[in-house]
Amino acid sequence: MEIEQGRICIISGPSGAGKTTIYKRLLQEYAWLRYSVSATTRKQREHETDGMDYHFIDDDTFMRLVGENAFAEYAAVHGRRYGTLKSEIEKKAAPGFLCIFDIDVQGAALMLRSYPRALTIFIRPPDLAALESRLSARKTESAESLALRLANAKRELESEGIFEYSVINDDLESAYDTVRNILLRQKGVLDNGSAL
Repeated sequence: MEIEQGRICIISGPSGAGKTTIYKRLLQEYAWLRYSVSATTRKQREHETDGMDYHFIDDDTFMRLVGENAFAEYAAVHGRRYGTLKSEIEKKAAPGFLCIFDIDVQGAALMLRSYPRALTIFIRPPDLAALESRLSARKTESAESLALRLANAKRELESEGIFEYSVINDDLESAYDTVRNILLRQKGVLDNGSAL
């Protein structure tokens, strides 16, 4: 199945930058948005639902799927494996819809190899101190995990230039409005038949 690449919207940025809050609100507001559920080997958190937040699988299953060429991209992040299943892309990036992918910077770079005309948006914190404060407030990370996420964030911020748009989340409402306007513009272009 041929995928219209403009229907793929990659939202990325450091863990804790606010991308999940933004895309979940967008999905509640617009029926023409769909979310691509990534697969991961990390443990399911209390508030998460398998198949909605992630496809939670074990390492053996993940590696079997790698061997079957089932992923459009996959990577090891924060000590766990994450990947985008090709089957998710085929289901969700259908005509009339935009499919949102919430993937890390490493995964976004890999996705762009296969889908170079995908829409890409980088959500960034105003600074690393704000990011550390947000991650600490979650109370989901050990001290070691928090340090790893902050180290990864520094590297991810250096890759901001591969994204078409960069949105600083220093005010959630403003960041949300900016991302929403980017997606509305993309949908308008697609609906009017312009090639992307």
